[in-house]
Amino acid sequence: MLHDPSVILLDEPYTGLDANAVDVLNQILDEAARVGKTIILTTHDFDQGLRAATRAVIVDRGKVVFDAGARDAGLREAYDQYIRVGLAR
Repeated sequence: MLHDPSVILLDEPYTGLDANAVDVLNQILDEAARVGKTIILTTHDFDQGLRAATRAVIVDRGKVVFDAGARDAGLREAYDQYIRVGLAR
């Protein structure tokens, strides 16, 4: 963030954060999105990841199995099929 990047890449940014730190991170990301920055993040926290998302991609064993708008009606179903069911494999 120091160099004011136009693209921000985050890998599991919520891991290990307490509730206050999550709020601070969300404020930073909301502001970055508001000014037009592109934010790409990976997370296992489905709901937190979708909080401000415009697009969602689900990858199962290295293959993209869902790629659509974050408000797409099929997203929850794809999540349940590939992630929740996949945990039982």
